[in-house]
Amino acid sequence: MADEDKKFSQSDVDKIVQERLARERAKFSDYDEIRAELEATRADHAALKAENTDLKAQLADQVDKMKDSELRNLKAEIAKKAGLSDALADRLQGSTEEELQRDAMRLAESIGPGPKVGEGTNPPTGATRPLTRSEVKNMTYEAILQNWEQIKAQLKDGSLSRA
Repeated sequence: MADEDKKFSQSDVDKIVQERLARERAKFSDYDEIRAELEATRADHAALKAENTDLKAQLADQVDKMKDSELRNLKAEIAKKAGLSDALADRLQGSTEEELQRDAMRLAESIGPGPKVGEGTNPPTGATRPLTRSEVKNMTYEAILQNWEQIKAQLKDGSLSRA
């Protein structure tokens, strides 16, 4: 057995060790490359994650705006059906159609009927617009006598003063 055992010199052992080390180093020769790719992938992932978060926030804002718009349109439609003005549509309370309809009916009942379409909202005959000081100065004696009650009332309440 002694003859069969190979004997290696120190240089043979060094050569074998160097070859084995070279093979091991070759396995990890692209380690720096892989590490750089990993860092780049992590950076891309972080950027995509931030963009995803931004897009989710934008989507949530758009959904909220759409819901607000739909609610405004629904309020306007319900107010119109209840005979309320567009200005009163914003005062309707509720988040469902049924709640808005109940509120519109309550509001319409509390306000009462408005003026009929086609009828004026001015007071009936007999009411006149206030006179100005310059109009009174330019009136004839007869016109002053004809409007004396109005002139006297305006002098009393001060609306025909020096202005």
